[in-house]
Amino acid sequence: MLESNAQSISPIAAGLPDGRWLVQWTEGASGNRRVRAQVLGANLEPVSDAMNLSQETVNAGGGALWAAGQTLVSLFLIRNGAGHELWGASLQCERAEPGAQEKRP
Repeated sequence: MLESNAQSISPIAAGLPDGRWLVQWTEGASGNRRVRAQVLGANLEPVSDAMNLSQETVNAGGGALWAAGQTLVSLFLIRNGAGHELWGASLQCERAEPGAQEKRP
């Protein structure tokens, strides 16, 4: 999940109806953080590549997840000058067909 030598903080997870999990965390050094996520199987092994939810050019962190079926909403903060903005991303985590390769959300 983590890039080499990256600091990871603030993990949160949301369960999907088929037993999988979406895990979200903040990664990077202070002042240069981003929000990332990855789908884990019911056995907690990764079944997708880790993905950036926030832009790499902004300092982002924290967050919350909300799940309704296979649809998830991620909310997180980005630093904007002296303040913060609330940003979000929506994800559709389709169920994998038995015997099929896992699809990325």
